[in-house]
Amino acid sequence: MSDETTDGVGGFEHLLSEVARNVPTQSPYASVTSIDRAGVVDLSFGLPAPSLLPIEGLSSAMTTVIETDAEEALQYGGGRYADLLPNIVHEHLANRGIDVDDLEITNGSSHALDGVCRTFIEPGDSVAVGIPTFTGVLQVFGNHGADIVPVPVDEDGLDVAALERLIDEREYAGKPVPKLVFVIPNFQNPTGATLSVSRRQRLLSLAQRVGCLVVEDDVYGDLRYEGETPPTLTGIDENDRSLHIGSFSKTVAPGVSTGWIAGPEGLVSRIRPMLSPGTPLLTRSILAAYSEDGQLERRLTLVRESYRARRDRMLRALDRHLPPEASWIRPSGGFFVWIQLPDAIDTTPLLERAVENGVVYLPGAMFHPDDSPRSTLRLSFSYVDRQDIDHGVAALGETIRLALDTDA
Repeated sequence: MSDETTDGVGGFEHLLSEVARNVPTQSPYASVTSIDRAGVVDLSFGLPAPSLLPIEGLSSAMTTVIETDAEEALQYGGGRYADLLPNIVHEHLANRGIDVDDLEITNGSSHALDGVCRTFIEPGDSVAVGIPTFTGVLQVFGNHGADIVPVPVDEDGLDVAALERLIDEREYAGKPVPKLVFVIPNFQNPTGATLSVSRRQRLLSLAQRVGCLVVEDDVYGDLRYEGETPPTLTGIDENDRSLHIGSFSKTVAPGVSTGWIAGPEGLVSRIRPMLSPGTPLLTRSILAAYSEDGQLERRLTLVRESYRARRDRMLRALDRHLPPEASWIRPSGGFFVWIQLPDAIDTTPLLERAVENGVVYLPGAMFHPDDSPRSTLRLSFSYVDRQDIDHGVAALGETIRLALDTDA
């Protein structure tokens, strides 16, 4: 046995790539997932409500696949139901006004984004990202060594004017413009904001002018609870400058881990061979069987009604329990409400006091590429029962008031 001192990967640290050396080994969620949730209202993670998981529907679909197509469905090819899923997604997108040339089924939205990065990003390439954003997005870009260029997000979504100024400054300084602009246009995670129609049009014009690509992650797009549905970026893109990412994780179940990437044939055809292999073909078959005969569309009606009621319950509770120093964006859909507190309050250490009072949230610092203190936090209304929303928000309000009194 070698007498050499081992390192964090059993003595093979010197074999790691430069990118891997700079990627944290601990999940940013680690401190939150380790919390003892006994007697605590969980308003942290954007999980679907357990009561809304389509257990019977998926079980019936699996039985159909096994009874009618087992010999093919259990092989590498996947069989006729697996082959149907792209057509079902095509039809679903067409119902939302998205007429795409090509699409590829993926292992969820993160797999799709990883394929985009494999195709277009080399270490050091810059990517413009609306900040704050979903932690998983930061992880995917970080895994590819991308230089994340933060762009502000406000109540109207990505600040395209700020992005344009940023690009103009880089061009003036002789720096390369971002290769990609990543945006969550509908009910953005974590803020719940929706990108305005005028900003969508301006973003596509900007992408055409500077020659970059827009990647829209629209996993919450089907979960609108009020107001007019704006056109998707890919749906109004006339210059083949955008890609559309979607997923069944929020509308069916996270465990199916199936999504898609859609867009112009020339773009998708370059991404397809770069996707890591291993799409779960049996899951594809089950989803296709489940989605037949309009069952998926009927399910969307059910989940929208349920999540709308949860959202409304949370908004009423926030009005009732949070002090006037707090503000928030009213989301028109999705799973989240973004809370802004006075700058003096850091919501990361505040979480410990919140847990003691009986509620868990996600601190705003988790949605930034750095770990600087933030006076923001994210609440999710999707997972818990409606009465628990009242208890959780009341506990949060008490926690914030105590913090304000302490800092006064």
